[in-house]
Amino acid sequence: MNINMNLLNDGVYTGTRWFFNNDDLMKKTDRYHIFVNMASVRCDGLESALNVADEYNFFTDDGMTLFQRDGLEYRSVFGAWDVSATPGVTARDGMDKLKPVTNWRGYCSKFNFAGAATSGGVNAVAGFIVEKMNGSDKDNVNDKGTNNISNPVLYGVKAHKSYFMLDDYFVALGAGVTNLHPEIDGNIRTTIDQTAWTEDVQIFCNGRSKPVSEGIQNFIENGKPVWVIQKNKFAYSILPEFTKNARFISESKKTDWIKMNKENKKLKNLPASVDILRLWIDHGQQVVNDTYGYVVLAGEKMPSEKMPFSVLRNDTLIQAVQSTDYKTTEVVFFQANSQLRAKNLVLSASAPCIILIESKANQQILSVNDPQMDANLKQIQIVLNGKIILVDMPKGDLCGKPVTIKQ
Repeated sequence: MNINMNLLNDGVYTGTRWFFNNDDLMKKTDRYHIFVNMASVRCDGLESALNVADEYNFFTDDGMTLFQRDGLEYRSVFGAWDVSATPGVTARDGMDKLKPVTNWRGYCSKFNFAGAATSGGVNAVAGFIVEKMNGSDKDNVNDKGTNNISNPVLYGVKAHKSYFMLDDYFVALGAGVTNLHPEIDGNIRTTIDQTAWTEDVQIFCNGRSKPVSEGIQNFIENGKPVWVIQKNKFAYSILPEFTKNARFISESKKTDWIKMNKENKKLKNLPASVDILRLWIDHGQQVVNDTYGYVVLAGEKMPSEKMPFSVLRNDTLIQAVQSTDYKTTEVVFFQANSQLRAKNLVLSASAPCIILIESKANQQILSVNDPQMDANLKQIQIVLNGKIILVDMPKGDLCGKPVTIKQ
């Protein structure tokens, strides 16, 4: 109820956490809250229930990424949401084609890869591979739901997605974005955000701000990416080397609260229309192995002209970001024995893993996570600039928890 939650002053309610049994990464400060909900074949998705509760929980586990300051950013406009444009999700445009279902197991990914590395502070890195499947199609499921509607628009989108938290900057990368069923109508989109438009929205570029025009706008102006800033909220930009077509719009939309959840009929004075700020990347319909990159600034400071980080790699083997002062390096290794090479850095790992390297006060802090939660994986060998580091993986109930060692 109170985003500050400073009563204990012991770090319990601040920092970053990887909830390894739920595929969730969270970050909380006294100024904002960020939530990334990923998917793996290990976890069921969020249930839908006809005439009982939410009927459109189709994309909540596909990398849904929420940015909040007061907790009203999404709930206040949910009656007009396009669920196929759920923030953070790469999916086929198709809200008008979706039919509500009862599905107690929800939707997950076909892949057993979702993880995050964090030492608990302001930095964290996460990644997963998404290709949607119905959780009811898993073996030995005894509560498949009561609705046989297939909703083909949901399926056949694949991507390697990763998330990097560096202080107040949030970076999202995508690679291998592919439409496996291009015969189905609808472009593939990666939604940056779909949030309440409650404050003045400005475009910031070349050190100057200007109001946003009406209609759909482009993230590129005079050959350079712009920042889209909602006052007292968040700032958004793209990485043009990875992102071809990115757009945004501030618009008023009609609501249908009962469509989204039948329980809303009990509520009074729900707005007939709401104002929404939507930002997205359009990959097209015939997309094969596309990429994207976008940035969200959560702090109150104006964004700088130069990003305080660099992207070291963005492909289906490795996604990696490093701060410009070289103090923070964040890496997702999708395959074993892949090697990352950059200035002052040669890094490899003996197993698929996620690695966070932080340098603080002449000390190096290494956090490592097994995104496959392999109970038989006893140890991961990290080779950092020629130095072999053996990291023992947690066992039993803690399998999948990040390990942090100091050197």
